[in-house]
Amino acid sequence: MLSKYTDLLSVEDQRIVRRASTNLAGELVKVQRVRIPALPAVVFLCAHNLGCSQIAAAWLRRLCPGVVSVWSAGTEPEGQISENVAAVLAEVGIDIAGEFPRPWTDEVIEAADVIVTMGCGEACPVVDGKRYEDWALVHPLGPGIESARGARNEIRARVEQLAPSLGLVVS
Repeated sequence: MLSKYTDLLSVEDQRIVRRASTNLAGELVKVQRVRIPALPAVVFLCAHNLGCSQIAAAWLRRLCPGVVSVWSAGTEPEGQISENVAAVLAEVGIDIAGEFPRPWTDEVIEAADVIVTMGCGEACPVVDGKRYEDWALVHPLGPGIESARGARNEIRARVEQLAPSLGLVVS
């Protein structure tokens, strides 16, 4: 969800972002319209884009509003975002109701300055010249909401460490 950036987008671009599609053409349009060249860009990748990468993207958007382009994607996106993930983010005032699992695209990977992988292993794309970080995390889709809370808190700490390395100040 890019609600923090709406003042940077035209009304038409806001509509495009809201109508984000899981098809590759839709993702390309989003990348071309939403990527602001002067801002650092981060993509968070996990296998299904149901939990970890969604949490990380939500935290980076929350902690560094308007100063970074953020994407979340999966190597094999499926289903809906975990209800536990949505619930634990809501507990800290982050609404991800408009988000859904998306595939990564070549265009998103090319636009990224940093690619953070979380459990997608060999399926994650590798592009020469890109900065990669591999975050070994406990998957938030374990039994019960407590595992999602633990992942939410761990990912927040990692995002707080990532931000300064991009020249960002955490708010």
